[in-house]
Amino acid sequence: MNVKINGETVELTESIGLQKWVDEQNIPNNTVIIEYNGEIIPEEHWRTIVLTQGDQLEILKFVGGG
Repeated sequence: MNVKINGETVELTESIGLQKWVDEQNIPNNTVIIEYNGEIIPEEHWRTIVLTQGDQLEILKFVGGG
């Protein structure tokens, strides 16, 4: 199954929940915003989404600086 993540095609071996995928990537929840198929998804809804063929994710990371 192929999904696009930040413009790159990524092959996943099986359907996976969005929260589980984030956890497996070791992405701290409090440092990102996720856009799923063109819509920003609040973190409390990540557990309800299952990635499927053709889905598109944009992962926007907060970066501190000065």
